[in-house]
Amino acid sequence: MANVSKPQNQPTPISPNTKPRPLQNHQNKLICLVETDQELIKELSLQLSQRGYQVQVVSKLKELLKMAAQNTLAAIIIEVMLTEGDLTAPKVVLNIQKNRPKPLPVIFISTRIDMTARLVAARANSQAYFDKPLNLNALIEKLDQLTGQEEQLGYRILIIDDTGKYADNYTKVLQQVNMRAVILRDPMKILEALSKVQPSLILINWQLLGLNALELAVVIRQQQKSSHLPLIFFAPQTDQILRQAAHRGVADDVISDSESAEQLVATVTNALKNAERYGQLQTLINRDLLTGLYNRRYLLEQLELAKQRDLQHPLTVLYIHLDSLQNAGRIVALAENDAVIIDTARLLREQVSKSDLLARLNDRVFVLLSFNRTLEEVKQLAQTIQTRLEQRLVKINEAHISTTCSIGIGLSQPASNAQQALRDADLACSKAREQWQAGQHIQLHQTILEEKHKSDRAQVIRSALNNNQFYLAYQPIVSIQGEVHEYYDVLLRMHSLASEEGIPPAELFFIAEQSELILQIDRWVIMQAVMAALEKHQKGQKVQFFVRLSGASLSDASLLPWLQKYLTDKQLPPATIIFDVSQTVLSQRLTDVQQFIRYVKTLGGRLALRDFEDSPTTLQLLSSLEVDFVKIKGSMVQSLSRDSEQLKMVQNIIKTVHRYHKQVIAPFVEDADSLSLLWQCDVDYIAGYFVQAPGNQLDYDFSDAYRI
Repeated sequence: MANVSKPQNQPTPISPNTKPRPLQNHQNKLICLVETDQELIKELSLQLSQRGYQVQVVSKLKELLKMAAQNTLAAIIIEVMLTEGDLTAPKVVLNIQKNRPKPLPVIFISTRIDMTARLVAARANSQAYFDKPLNLNALIEKLDQLTGQEEQLGYRILIIDDTGKYADNYTKVLQQVNMRAVILRDPMKILEALSKVQPSLILINWQLLGLNALELAVVIRQQQKSSHLPLIFFAPQTDQILRQAAHRGVADDVISDSESAEQLVATVTNALKNAERYGQLQTLINRDLLTGLYNRRYLLEQLELAKQRDLQHPLTVLYIHLDSLQNAGRIVALAENDAVIIDTARLLREQVSKSDLLARLNDRVFVLLSFNRTLEEVKQLAQTIQTRLEQRLVKINEAHISTTCSIGIGLSQPASNAQQALRDADLACSKAREQWQAGQHIQLHQTILEEKHKSDRAQVIRSALNNNQFYLAYQPIVSIQGEVHEYYDVLLRMHSLASEEGIPPAELFFIAEQSELILQIDRWVIMQAVMAALEKHQKGQKVQFFVRLSGASLSDASLLPWLQKYLTDKQLPPATIIFDVSQTVLSQRLTDVQQFIRYVKTLGGRLALRDFEDSPTTLQLLSSLEVDFVKIKGSMVQSLSRDSEQLKMVQNIIKTVHRYHKQVIAPFVEDADSLSLLWQCDVDYIAGYFVQAPGNQLDYDFSDAYRI
């Protein structure tokens, strides 16, 4: 066993078809795991790979030496006690550290908790020591800290001196101790310099020629961002006014030009350390102790300041509520709850950008303020968070714990304020929680105008249904392995008369789902596809169609009886229609999808899983899902020729899918290079504009399919 420890404005849901952003990738962060416990290796490797790390496992110290010599490692995780001998591992690590210009991050793990083992590990220049059974969350948090640090460039010291007597000499002294000095020779440009240099400390000549130094210091202190910067006056000799300035807090210290270089460095260093202690205190005041994220106090403070920002896009608030923490149906313990909260905070950090503000509002609520994203980008971010969180499994004390979340989105409109955006997001989140059983995890709070816009668009779609203004477009799916099957993807389109309102396909389906028109649309598509197939079958052309179904239809109890009767009445072979379900719908409505699959199989029909991407949860389900085809996520195919990591991922997906005796379809093939790479990966079928664009005719020549 491994050692692992109710308002007027109603919110409206986000389309589950929104494409999520990928997880942040820890590029070039290769971790060497030196361990012999196979179960621990498997679990720790899984957890690290889920967070984007590359993991190389070795069991012998000589293998570690070879890897360290290549100088590509980001960190080492190593067992103190290995078979080579008692406490040999720390000694080998020490030798590795001696030969490196900069110590390599090293984390020791062990069942030994005695002082001797800890001392030997510390002497090896290690940064952490974790007892077994491991707290994986704490270990990975530490690894994130160690590998996420940027190279230290030293403190930035702004020296203000218009006399030309001191600045150059002080610059040389400070550079010798890895402090970067910038000289400002025109004190009137101080505001520009503060913004551009962003100094860690300011040195001011008390005897400036063009400006009173004390007045300059007061101006600096009045700037919010520099009010707590350490500030030191220097002068040929100290006088009473100068000392009083320091005592009143205008300056932190005073030095004279008679002091040695060592005294200058000591004074500057001491002021910097005091400033760091103040910064740490401010961090404690503004941070949530459990997760390290900003707390409620800081969040509300920043919401008040948001109106002062000059933003390109409206401020957007994501209100993220953790709905359920469960393990095999039981309620988790308090310690487990905290561990999942910490892991969730880590996942959220992976998704946000530097311009975002992420905070923990209360026990199970996180809030994200986005200042520089379009609404569409915010929707994508929300979908990514919801999907990644649902797929994430946290192992604590031999138990896998998972959770789901509901997300509300609020926008700061010109006539409203940021606080209102938070309240709108809270409301939208409550609505999402009410809609959870219907698969609507994400809600956007809309204004009355937006509600009217949606209603108008729904009326256009309803009119198109009533007046037969939809039609089907077909895109061929062809084999590159020598098979000859007349497969087509069936796509819904609107005639120009109906689409003059300008409804894009993605928005069409989104509005159709919200106005409950999607059930009518799905059945209309099925009926039209069946009629088109019958016409071709009567002419001897055995076409087979991939028909997409929405999550709402899969949850409709009347669909299956209607489907069986309709296919029986038309006397069409059930295998002619291949029902196509997205991976997102699978994750949201697993029980409905499984029931639908079983029913279709009893009829002799076939199924496909669309938008497939690699995740442990889906791969586990794939072995038990009786689907016949798996369609890879289109965005993965589009980037094959320029992303080697994506190519490896696609290769692994295809191998896994084939292992379960299912065929793989690659959509969005746009060029010959992608086709060649997919053939090398043993993909079964391809589709996309390189084959043929969607059209209203079933005229593709499958006898001339691609065979490389």
